[in-house]
Amino acid sequence: MKTPRSRIAASILFCLFSDQSLAEWRCSENDCEVLKNVQTFTSARTSRGASVPDHINAYRCLLSQADAQQQLIKLQTEGSKPAQLYAMIALHELLPGYFSKKLSSM
Repeated sequence: MKTPRSRIAASILFCLFSDQSLAEWRCSENDCEVLKNVQTFTSARTSRGASVPDHINAYRCLLSQADAQQQLIKLQTEGSKPAQLYAMIALHELLPGYFSKKLSSM
């Protein structure tokens, strides 16, 4: 299965904006849970030497997973309001037309 270009681009953009490399990400099994329960929406942009919030690392790791689309769809329906916003932004990039199809089926 090929990795969508948008997922690769998202990972690269996160690295550029956050001043972190992919090797510095701390991915775990519960990344989706961390993001699902997040209470704030924050920018991924940090200055050199600043710490990155756990939910931003979880978001980056989620985007790099093979099943990112399914996880994001689940997050969009089951997550907190900030988590839904993260999911909506990613779904807009990963699945162009996703929300248009969803609205037309209502």
